[in-house]
Amino acid sequence: MKGSYLLLIKLNDDRYIKYGIRKNCFFKKGFYIYVGSALNNLEKRME
Repeated sequence: MKGSYLLLIKLNDDRYIKYGIRKNCFFKKGFYIYVGSALNNLEKRME
C-alpha cells in the first residue's frame, strides 16, 4: 500500500535532537508534525 502519513510529536522539554544528515538541532518544547510518504509498505510504517 502507498500513501502519506502524519506523525504528531510532543516534546515536554526543550532539547537538542540529532536527525538526518544534520548535527544536533535545538527544538523548543511543544508540538511538532512530521509529514512523510511511503512509496512501499505504508502498513509497516504505521506499526
